[in-house]
Amino acid sequence: MTDNPMPQQCPFCQGSGPFRRHALRETWWRDVPADSRPRIRRGHMVRWRCLNCLQIHTVQPHWAASPRRMTLDLAQWIASQLAQGLPVSHIAQATGLDDKTVRSVRACLTMPERSP
Repeated sequence: MTDNPMPQQCPFCQGSGPFRRHALRETWWRDVPADSRPRIRRGHMVRWRCLNCLQIHTVQPHWAASPRRMTLDLAQWIASQLAQGLPVSHIAQATGLDDKTVRSVRACLTMPERSP
């Protein structure tokens, strides 16, 4: 069982299918720490082939924060810890992430939204 439903649209040709599952790969993402210890969540990345344009694309689980190897819950947790004033190095140690990854989450939070 995977967390990835069939895609609704091909990102290359914008077609609505049909799609064929090309590969299923088990992988991992960092998750919210528990008891001051980093946690890992396992899941599957599914690669789909569009039968219209024959291109292959990957679909991540709905709970994964793209493009980082973390869950959306962890990204929100990092944002709340930064809002409380905790240092980046402390958050990085608690989550098992690199300091630069935590800073990139902070940078995404401070970037203004672009209007279309």
